[in-house]
Amino acid sequence: MSCSESGAFALQVVGDSMMPEFRDGAIVIVEPGAMVEDRCFVVAEDHEEHVLRQLKIIPGGWELVTLNGNEKPLRVDTLESIKGRVIQRGGRRRSEHKWYV
Repeated sequence: MSCSESGAFALQVVGDSMMPEFRDGAIVIVEPGAMVEDRCFVVAEDHEEHVLRQLKIIPGGWELVTLNGNEKPLRVDTLESIKGRVIQRGGRRRSEHKWYV
């Protein structure tokens, strides 16, 4: 899947839905042109809002799931709502930095 060909962008995580991997306040770098695959982290548009989720392949489509399990998975039939793949996590300390590709 190829997303928009614009450059990478940064977003700040708000909330705890992706704990423990992404804490509230963490910065993620998103690559719009990166290929997505099962269990990668993506930023998607849901009801005019951008959400950070893990992409899971299921029979007949995909789901966008939270890591803490407090929210119902979002089922998607196409990958058009995916705005990009998370390629890096930043933080206040070097130990909080992580690459995902």
